[in-house]
Amino acid sequence: MDRLTFACFVLSAVGPGPAPGSGPVTNPGASPGPSPSSGPSGPSPSPNPSPSPSPSPSPSSYYCPTATCASGQPNIGCDPFPADGNPECGTERFAVTMTTAFKDKILQMHNNYRSKVALGQTGNLDLPASSRMATVVWDDGLEVQASHLSRTCADVHVCSNTADFSNVGTLTDQLGGAIGVNKNYNVVISSAIDGWYGGYNGASGAAIDSYPDPDNAIPNFSQLVRGDVYKIGCAMHYGDGEIYIVCNYSSANTEGTPVYLTGPTASACKTGTNPNYPGLCSVNEIFK
Repeated sequence: MDRLTFACFVLSAVGPGPAPGSGPVTNPGASPGPSPSSGPSGPSPSPNPSPSPSPSPSPSSYYCPTATCASGQPNIGCDPFPADGNPECGTERFAVTMTTAFKDKILQMHNNYRSKVALGQTGNLDLPASSRMATVVWDDGLEVQASHLSRTCADVHVCSNTADFSNVGTLTDQLGGAIGVNKNYNVVISSAIDGWYGGYNGASGAAIDSYPDPDNAIPNFSQLVRGDVYKIGCAMHYGDGEIYIVCNYSSANTEGTPVYLTGPTASACKTGTNPNYPGLCSVNEIFK
């Protein structure tokens, strides 16, 4: 079984600013941004018909001028590759449908690992328990941006911020060999998430209390267990025997900030704990 590294990285926005770039819409099927809201209605002074509603913005017109990316960074949602992907993905290329079963598996694996860390059950790592770690739930906007990135079939470091999240973290992986040829997507999901969690070399209580320089740290493990991440969205893309998986997170690691709050497990949760994941706060906990 061959395993290739696509990329594993975390992106964070260091300041708001319009993402550069524009161009023809290459993926009209992608989820557009919200339609502009109309003003309050009142009695019409004349029988003239009401004006037609403004069309919803295209993906490019939505992401290009409004994305809050670091200065000079384009947003991956600005003029993305079409739904079948970058031609360099290969002759046979397509977006993998993210079924409910795939989403449930991704959420379950994330929350299992997060609960394990929050409970202080990290074995020889001896990492501190977390006093307040979120249960992650699915976010469609993060999934759309993950799809935009996965269809590049390349190692690209591009801002994936959305209208709701201006500091999106990203983890990616690529698997080929028999797994890719057989299109075994469940194995791709398991292998990627296990690998991200397994990237804990260098993890320590000090690194948890204050995230160090990401080039010398534990970007994959720490992104997976970041305490204030409460929403994720992932996508997969197939290209000639290679499967690319991307997961986006509502909050990225930021140098000098805690990966998660430490203390007695769930002691700082304001809404109680999740009965299915006892180390995590309930899904009603607000982490904005």
